[in-house]
Amino acid sequence: MHHRSDNRHIYIGCNPGFRIYDKRTKKVEEYATDLKNTTVVEFDGEIFLSSCDTNKKLESLYKYNLQSKRQVLLFSSPNKSDVITDMAVCSDYIAAIDRDNKAIKLYIRRSQAVSTVKVPGLNELYRLSFSYDGKFLLVSGLDLTEIDRLNKYRLSTTGVLSLVWSCDECPEVRSMRFDDHGLLYVNGKENRRIFTLTHKGLEF
Repeated sequence: MHHRSDNRHIYIGCNPGFRIYDKRTKKVEEYATDLKNTTVVEFDGEIFLSSCDTNKKLESLYKYNLQSKRQVLLFSSPNKSDVITDMAVCSDYIAAIDRDNKAIKLYIRRSQAVSTVKVPGLNELYRLSFSYDGKFLLVSGLDLTEIDRLNKYRLSTTGVLSLVWSCDECPEVRSMRFDDHGLLYVNGKENRRIFTLTHKGLEF
């Protein structure tokens, strides 16, 4: 589930396609019904979809146009795990989890180049979120000792991730979002908490 920046619409990934719920009119509309197991993210009025086809063992990422109701394929990668992956979008990049390689597929929006980026300190990846300015990437997952961690990385212009801080107080993160004031909202499996992001990491 994803809230649009206008705070009026809610985007819901479905199987198939995705839905948009208008909080004012309380109406729901369906889109992209030809895509399976869809994750949806809206950024600055643009809509991006990740679709997991479990029959073809393929994860595909699209840009979607609401007016024409057409999707443009940006890239695809194998997904043998049959698990729906997460993605994050900022002004310069689109990041999607590559479960087969335990890495991130990083799509550079300007050049349309795609690279595979390893995530230092994490062996399994669960959730992704960019900071509002796109300079940092938040990643949840398991470290080499199978401890749940929430890590913040600085993303260089060459697509390299450098660890800024790590927190093991957010087990099994289900969703997370930065706002434009630097606040980080985290939803866990067993409880719901709101964390404040500081230079020290996460503070209650």
